[in-house]
Amino acid sequence: MKLSLITMILFSLVSHSIFAESAKLKLINGNTLDVESFQFVGETAQAKYFGGDLSIPWVSVKSIYFPQNHIVFLSDGSRVEGKSAHTNKTHFINLQISTGEIVHFTKKDISSIKTVTLYKSEVQARIDAENKSVWAGHLDLGYLLQTGNTEDSKFNFLLHTVRDSKHDTFHIDLSAIQGETNSKENANQAKIATRFDFKTSNSKFFFLMSSLEYDKIKLIDLRSVLGLGLGKTIFNTKKHKLEYSFGLTMDKEVRDNGTKDSTLSALLSMNYLKPVFKESSFSSSINLYPDFKDISGNLKADGRFSLSTPLTEVSDLKITLQEKYQAQVLPGIKKLDTIITTSISYKF
Repeated sequence: MKLSLITMILFSLVSHSIFAESAKLKLINGNTLDVESFQFVGETAQAKYFGGDLSIPWVSVKSIYFPQNHIVFLSDGSRVEGKSAHTNKTHFINLQISTGEIVHFTKKDISSIKTVTLYKSEVQARIDAENKSVWAGHLDLGYLLQTGNTEDSKFNFLLHTVRDSKHDTFHIDLSAIQGETNSKENANQAKIATRFDFKTSNSKFFFLMSSLEYDKIKLIDLRSVLGLGLGKTIFNTKKHKLEYSFGLTMDKEVRDNGTKDSTLSALLSMNYLKPVFKESSFSSSINLYPDFKDISGNLKADGRFSLSTPLTEVSDLKITLQEKYQAQVLPGIKKLDTIITTSISYKF
């Protein structure tokens, strides 16, 4: 009895797999192919045949029938989901949609057909790609010449990293300069800066920023800055970029002579990138920090202008001109420093 029951169950399963309704491709030459499943993308119908996979030119297909739900993409950009229906009318597809209505499409109406499983997997892949955080950046190592408060040469280091996703961008910048004149260290600088951008649209964002800086040139033991504001991206591609930022900053300084200063300033910032010559590119970053209490008498500003030429796929030769201006400095300290850097930049 048990053996008979098991035999009946196995026979039922095998019979269902054999006699289950299959998809059909009717060809122009009069042949009809019974296939397990199929989809049409590009110029070819990809079918799973019971003995393997088939690729059939779309122009060779006269009509199609599929008993399982598929996603039909139409030439006008819309899409419908449904399965084939048996009717007396002859069309390329007679599609029964979820409401029970039967709609008819000619071959010209269709741009592609995909299984529901494939379509859902593609949608999920796009969502995952949009939400994926990507790290990128560059590391610059080079030789530097400076004029202003010192007339010496030194080595410089700069690390710029960015984590970008659909909803936000996180920037980290580390820079350091080591310099000597007559074996005396007098031009050391170090700075770490971060900025978090929260995107409200493709072109607008809110940002929070912070930085800590040590500057032997300006005789500043520690400068800390906190800021927030709004930004707008005019365009941003791999080779072109234009971005503006506006905000407020709180700046605190502890100077070499023990004095301290705090200022509330506005922030006006611009970042620009443009290709020049053949493969070279020009980039610039300009920041203005006018003090609300004394705009002209206590202005801070810095600008960086770089010309980059590719050496390999992952490295550039970079020449940078940097200007740093501070209106209020200690006695004997010049307000403007000019830094020229030649460096090798490694991209990652």
